[in-house]
Amino acid sequence: MPHKNYQVLLPRAVKDLATSGYAGSIMYVVLFFTIIYATGYQTKHPDLTNACLALLVALSLARIVISYNVKHIAPIIWVRWFSVLTISIVSIWSGFWAAVIHWDGLNKTTLLAIVAMTAIISAGVGTLSPLRKLSYTLMFVMLWPTGIILIQQPDGVGIAYAVMMGLGSMFLVYVSSRMNTQYWEMHQNAFLLEERARELTEAMHAKSQFLARMSHEIRTPMNGIVGMAELLRNANLGPEETKFTDTIHQSSEVLLDILNDILDLSKIESGKMEIRHTDFDIVKIISETVNLLEIHAKEKQLAIRTELLKASPRELQGDPGRIRQILTNLIGNAIKFTEHGSVTVRLNTEVMSKNKVVVNVEVVDTGIGVSEEAREHIFDAFQQADDSTTRRFGGTGLGLTICRQLVEMMHGKIGINNNKGPGATFWFKIPFDIAAVSLPETDLKLSSDSEPLHSELLANTRVLVAEDNPVNQFVVKQMLEALGCKVTIASDGIEVVNLWKKGRYDVILMDIQMPNRGGIEATRVIRELESREQHIAIIALTANAFDSDRQLCLEAGLDDYLSKPCRINGLKGVLERWVRTNHKARAF
Repeated sequence: MPHKNYQVLLPRAVKDLATSGYAGSIMYVVLFFTIIYATGYQTKHPDLTNACLALLVALSLARIVISYNVKHIAPIIWVRWFSVLTISIVSIWSGFWAAVIHWDGLNKTTLLAIVAMTAIISAGVGTLSPLRKLSYTLMFVMLWPTGIILIQQPDGVGIAYAVMMGLGSMFLVYVSSRMNTQYWEMHQNAFLLEERARELTEAMHAKSQFLARMSHEIRTPMNGIVGMAELLRNANLGPEETKFTDTIHQSSEVLLDILNDILDLSKIESGKMEIRHTDFDIVKIISETVNLLEIHAKEKQLAIRTELLKASPRELQGDPGRIRQILTNLIGNAIKFTEHGSVTVRLNTEVMSKNKVVVNVEVVDTGIGVSEEAREHIFDAFQQADDSTTRRFGGTGLGLTICRQLVEMMHGKIGINNNKGPGATFWFKIPFDIAAVSLPETDLKLSSDSEPLHSELLANTRVLVAEDNPVNQFVVKQMLEALGCKVTIASDGIEVVNLWKKGRYDVILMDIQMPNRGGIEATRVIRELESREQHIAIIALTANAFDSDRQLCLEAGLDDYLSKPCRINGLKGVLERWVRTNHKARAF
């Protein structure tokens, strides 16, 4: 028996022995009873037969009982009791037949008993393979008393039987040794695999915890950078100040994209990335994504086009957010790696059945292209075409990896082809169910004019902001005032509850991690104290960016969720939605 990890592996062996112990216990009694009473042999030695049978039944029941209670007995103690009961059962069996052969000699019944003993030993070698010493003891106790009696038989036939039993026992010793070694090696390997799996799980958990923590810590100052850059871009600045502000804003967007890519990859690797199923218009998704990125193409004087080779049906069921993410990555890459010419997005849908289609999207650019060698690993994490590409264009090389993972999660395929001329074509094919309900028609081109910040709907809206970071307090206050809101600041959860009790507010923007009392606890206190008529919209504004964080907020009673860094248009949209909801509720 191996000494390494013995204390860990022994309970597993004990469990295996207990499982097989039921059948073994019954087998001893059944075989003994069958041989004796089927042959009528009990009439020759009734007292000995009945006594041995009674003892066998009692000891077998005792072995069944300890097998049933294996979870409640220490492994070492259990092995001792199991061994004692097993050897006692075998001793009764062996002793009885040795005595019978001594008295009656060899006959059909005693030969049948010898065959049964051989069967019991063969089964015991496999059953008791975890315990080599017990296996050897079982063979010795079962065979040698009978073997000694056989040698004493006068006609010499007994000696032949004894020799065969001796040779058989030597072979069974070899088999028992091999089975014992294989048994413990198997469990040792299983234990090591479980250890590696546990270590991997712990490492993945630690990685997720680290990324979640770093995400929170990075997003908090990023909220200040992005927010202030957006506010500055809408201020009356001179040309030089505008250029400086645009540089800050663009740099912050790049940093935020990198942060989001790392978090998305972590979610996919840890199995936390979810694919939702809702109705959406594929043409609308493509149009909105193209319009969003059109400004970047215009900055490089690139033409960006959308071609609908076949776009019917348009209404599908799937995850529009993930489709938008894939398109944003592919179109954004095409723009980034194209200096002259154009970027074209082609849509083709292929009807597979009455309820299913395959969407085929191609993003064609006239950029630098991808070499045959680079195409083999272009979708690997942290990979770009070559080092010069990284130095020239920047980026982490995670975008295409995330695209591949998302496409495969939706049971699709993604790839790249080089064009006959300059550039490359990235494509993906994904099967979708057709939506049961028709969605409103959407024009291919949507207006990309920016909306004014000030909102008539939000004018004089009273917003209570729970935020402990001074920079974020200032940024959120400036954003809300730019939207026309009236703002009150609370620095922790206790203060926000007290201010809510004293004043009348339309919306609470609640940070989650605050001193004294966090946002989740503060929300629960407010929900317990408010009446149905006083229900106030509480919106999480937090640097916790995982889906599980969103779910936790909603389960705690918050109405909506915004992750930091928060853009002013995103804040505006959420506030307008809840102000409209409040107006409808009051009117009702």
